[in-house]
Order: sequence, then structure tokens, then C-alpha cells
Amino acid sequence: SLTVQNSLITASTRRGIAGDVFIQASQSVRLSGLLPNAKPGGILAEASAGGRAGTVNITTPSLTIDAGAQAAVSSTQTGIAGDLNIEAAAVSLSNNGRLAADTPVNGIGGRIEIPSSQSIGVSNGGRLIAQARPGGTGSAGRLDLNTIELLVDGGQIAASSEGSGNAGDLTIFTGTAEI
Repeated sequence: SLTVQNSLITASTRRGIAGDVFIQASQSVRLSGLLPNAKPGGILAEASAGGRAGTVNITTPSLTIDAGAQAAVSSTQTGIAGDLNIEAAAVSLSNNGRLAADTPVNGIGGRIEIPSSQSIGVSNGGRLIAQARPGGTGSAGRLDLNTIELLVDGGQIAASSEGSGNAGDLTIFTGTAEI
């Protein structure tokens, strides 16, 4: 098992190519809490100033993200966000926990993929998002989800653009959904 509490695992670059983050845990991964500067703890691959972010790969039976933590890929300025690949039977995002592909300014969004899970739960402020933020021309990435059971209760799943860039694609394959 891996627990990241009020801490951050990161691979980032400004103008170069960031490394990849590979997490493989035989029982569970839990990301929880904020850093002392009130930014999200968790796992981040980021590119700024024209760089290219790496990929975050998490393989575990159970992934829990809560208390404001995140697993995210992000591009700022003209950077290119990486991809976020999740191989987990159960994914739970709650209490402002998030899986995110962010494009804050003019970058190119990344992809979030959960190709085969038993359940995905997004509740109590949890977010599963590919977004382009306001004020920029960057395009959002895409979300590809494949799960037997999807539960959204007070959470958000979205591929959106709040700036002038394009929104991303959102594809969900599920046996049952409760929203």
C-alpha cells in the first residue's frame, strides 16, 4: 500500500520534458490532504513555460483520493500536459479529492483514462475533470472511463473549457450509473 498524506510526489519541468511517475501498489493507494501552502497534496506531472509534462500511471486494486488531494497532469503557459492512466478495480474521489488534467493558460490538455474498473465513485465535492481554465486559449484534454458501476453524488465529472479553447471529449462506458 501507498499513502501520501499532506505531501506531494511530482515530476515537473519548465521547458524540457518531465519524467513519468509510475505507482504500483498491491493493495491500495490513498492520496489525502493539502500541503502547508494549502495547495493539493498527492501526485503531479506538470509542464510550465513550454515544457512537456510526463505521464502519471497508477496501478492498484483500490485508489482513494480525498481531503483536497489530487492525482493530476497539468500544462501552463504553452506547455503540453501528460496523461493520467489509472488501472484500479475501485476508484473513490471524495471531499474535494480529484483526478485532473488541467490546462491553466494556453497549453495543450492531457488525457485521463480509467480503462477497466469495477466501480468509480465521485462524491462530496470529488472531481474527475479535464479542463481548460478561464482566461486562456488552451484546449481541455479528454476523459475515457470504462466501469461496471458509476456513482456520482455531490461530485463532478466534466471535460470543459472556461476560456476560448476547445472543451475536451468525455466518453463513459458503464453497466450502471447512479447520478
